[in-house]
Amino acid sequence: MATTGITFTLEIAAAVTVGALCEMAADLKGQEASANSVTVVGAFTDYDPDALTATVAGPGSIVDLISDGSGAIAYGDKLRACANGEVKTANPADGATARQCVGIALDSAAASAGLTVPVLLLCAPYIGA
Repeated sequence: MATTGITFTLEIAAAVTVGALCEMAADLKGQEASANSVTVVGAFTDYDPDALTATVAGPGSIVDLISDGSGAIAYGDKLRACANGEVKTANPADGATARQCVGIALDSAAASAGLTVPVLLLCAPYIGA
C-alpha cells in the first residue's frame, strides 16, 4: 500500500532501502534514519543508485514501513524510528527528551523483524509527558 501526500527527491549519501525512514544528514543529504531520530522527513519510496537520488514520501502519505521486530505493532500505535530506518512502537516522552512520532500504524504486525506495516506519516517531533 502506498499513497502519497507530499513527495520530493533528495540526494543521498549511500544506498537506501525502499520502505525505510529518511532522515536528513548534516550535509543536507537523505539517509536511512538512526535509532530515536528526530530528523525524519519521510520514507523512501524509490531510489536511483546511479544518480544517488531517492524519492521520499513526506507527511500525509501512507506507506509500508519496515518493523524492527522488537515488539508487536498494533493498529493505531504511534511509531518511532529505529536503526536502519525501521520502526517500532513509540515509548512515552519523559518530559525532557525530544522524541519524534514518525506516524500511526494503520494495521498490525507481529514481533518479527522485516515485516511491513502501513503507516500514515506524521513526522512530528515532541517533548513532554
